[in-house]
Amino acid sequence: MVWIIPCNLKKYDLIRAFENYDFIYWHKSKQLAKSQPGDIVYIYCGQPYQKIVYRCKIEKIVKRDVELDVDFDKAFWKNERDYILNKKYEEFLKIKQVDWVNTESLKLNYLIDNGLKKAPQGPMKLENKPKLLDYIKRSVNEYKNKIYRETEMNEVTKLLEGKEMEQLILRRERNIKARDRAIELHGVSCSVCGVNFEDIYGELGKNFIEIHHIKPISNQKGEYEINPEKDLIPVCSNCHSMLHRQINGENVSVEKLKEIVLERKNRRKL
Repeated sequence: MVWIIPCNLKKYDLIRAFENYDFIYWHKSKQLAKSQPGDIVYIYCGQPYQKIVYRCKIEKIVKRDVELDVDFDKAFWKNERDYILNKKYEEFLKIKQVDWVNTESLKLNYLIDNGLKKAPQGPMKLENKPKLLDYIKRSVNEYKNKIYRETEMNEVTKLLEGKEMEQLILRRERNIKARDRAIELHGVSCSVCGVNFEDIYGELGKNFIEIHHIKPISNQKGEYEINPEKDLIPVCSNCHSMLHRQINGENVSVEKLKEIVLERKNRRKL
């Protein structure tokens, strides 16, 4: 099923909650009685947004007294009374954020133009509102195509002659959490040549490193799951550039570049 769930930001700071965690626990009210793991949830945020801001997925249903830490998000509730009322529910939905969809096309007036009667006052199913559901899906897809792939329009590059040229650059989204996890697993020394920027530049170079995708993002189609332990490695800027150069029409592998670096080091010792 697909749902719209409204959130009153004056009661619960959902924005800050999703900044700290990639999931929240939402009480399973009577309107959500038929909700199940795998259901898609669009979260409508009230003032000052008044639009759908998140696309999420229900991961599982949890019992309050079994596996739910009801206090983990206490800091995001605006007052004690609402927090206590929320704790009284027996079941909660573990809802994971899938996309931040901050697009004007999902504002209340456009939703009303496409089948919504008024601002959502409680959870509602979208299966019986095909026009609205189709509009929301299209709006989310258009937003992802435009923003998630980081299309940068009108980037100006200055040439030596002084002439300005406009370029259209298409970049694929990088997952910041995956980068942080890769650094946590592999450290901040280059996996190819071993250089550590802090050793060379002191405090200025502390924790600085670039992250290389062993399987180039450009070769993947659409979104895909990434394993920071196997798919990402830390590399210095020089080695990163070399990994994106080609030999006989193919990108240099990490193993090949290590061989080249080691060979050059040994040659200099002779």
